[in-house]
Amino acid sequence: MGHFLKHMRLAADAVAFGIIRGPHRRVMGLRREEVAERAHVSTDWYTRIEQGRLGANPSPEVLAALCQVLHLSPAETSYAFNLAGQRPLVQPESGVSAALRALMLAQMPRPAYIMDGQLTIVAWNPAFSAVYGDLTGQSALQRNAVWRIFHDQFLQTAVDDWREVAHLQTARFRQIYSSDADSAFLYRVFTTIKNNPVFQEAWDRLAVAEPDEMRFLLTFSENSDLYLVETTLQTPTGEYYLAVQNAGDTPTLMTLTQLGENI
Repeated sequence: MGHFLKHMRLAADAVAFGIIRGPHRRVMGLRREEVAERAHVSTDWYTRIEQGRLGANPSPEVLAALCQVLHLSPAETSYAFNLAGQRPLVQPESGVSAALRALMLAQMPRPAYIMDGQLTIVAWNPAFSAVYGDLTGQSALQRNAVWRIFHDQFLQTAVDDWREVAHLQTARFRQIYSSDADSAFLYRVFTTIKNNPVFQEAWDRLAVAEPDEMRFLLTFSENSDLYLVETTLQTPTGEYYLAVQNAGDTPTLMTLTQLGENI
C-alpha cells in the first residue's frame, strides 16, 4: 500500500494542486508534507505509512482522506483499500441515477427492477409490472424482496419451487442483515417473517448468499409458464442492485417478446 501511495504521489500533477513548479523544485509530483497537510495528518505519520513501517496502519478515514488528496479514481481507491485489508467508506448515492434507471428501462421486454442495499425495490420497468403487478403506492416494507417472498400471495402460488426461492432469499437476507445489524428497517422485516415455518427452517440452516443469480419457473397465465434467469448486478458503491430477469428458454423469450409488444 505504501509503495502504491508513493507511486501515485510522485505521478501527481503538482499544477493541478495549485503548486507552481519553480526552478529549484526537484521532486516530481507532490512532496510528502504537501500530501500530509492536505490530508490533515502529520508528515511523520504519512511517511511511516508510505514506508510501510511496523504498526503504521492508517484508519479507513485517514486512508480515504489520502486517496481523496491524491485524486485517486474509484478503482484506484478500492485498490488502495484492498492493499490495506480494509473496505472503502461508502458514500450514499443521492437516489437512483438517471443512467441506472435508463439501463433498467433498456432491458425491455425483460422484467427488471432496482433494489436498495436492504433489498427493497425502488424502481421497476413496465415488463416487471406486467408480470408481478404495479408496486406504486406500496410501502417500503411491502416492496422489500424478502418480505414479498413470504407475504405476496402471487409469488407463493406462481413460483413453482417457492420453498427453494424462499430459502435463497433468507440466505441473502442473513448476509445483508449481518452488514447492518442495527437497522431498524431490517429488524422490522425480520419480525414480520420470523414466525413463518419455512423462514425458520431456512434461518436455522445458517446459509448466507449474495444477490447474484437465481433461476425459477413462474406460472404467468393459465397456458403459459416463464422460465426466468435473474441476474443481479451491484453498483460500484454497493448502494443499489439492478436485477434483470432473462428468458431461460425459447417459449419464455417468445412470451416476453409478445408481452413487450403489448405494453
